[in-house]
Amino acid sequence: MRDQRTAEQLTGELVRHHRIARGYSQQVVADSMVKLGFSWRQTTVAKTEAAERPIRVNELTALARVLDLQAHQLVEEPEAVTGGRLMVELLRAQSRLAEAEEVATRAVEEYDAAKERFDQAQARYTAAERERNGQHQQEA
Repeated sequence: MRDQRTAEQLTGELVRHHRIARGYSQQVVADSMVKLGFSWRQTTVAKTEAAERPIRVNELTALARVLDLQAHQLVEEPEAVTGGRLMVELLRAQSRLAEAEEVATRAVEEYDAAKERFDQAQARYTAAERERNGQHQQEA
């Protein structure tokens, strides 16, 4: 079965893969593109990766430069270079893993914050209970 992705989808996947592989955030890529004379923002990178905007040839060559690649590496199926579908599967799995790691990190941060709020509320409740019990004992 032939892959039904558009050229923009393939390029977006490859941009995301190479960006993540280099440890670059979308903001870092956008800032680098600005230094090369393009009006890019973090959202431009996100939309390029999601194939929600077309990419011009001059942007593609600059983006390849930012990612230390040759332009063809952002438009060719990895399997054409590696000779197998496993590289494509690996790229997709790596992207999904990076997304899951981001979600997990946010979840841990939210859990820690909620736990801290719970512990503080519990401490206030316990102190109020002790104070109330102390008042009852004085009245008796």
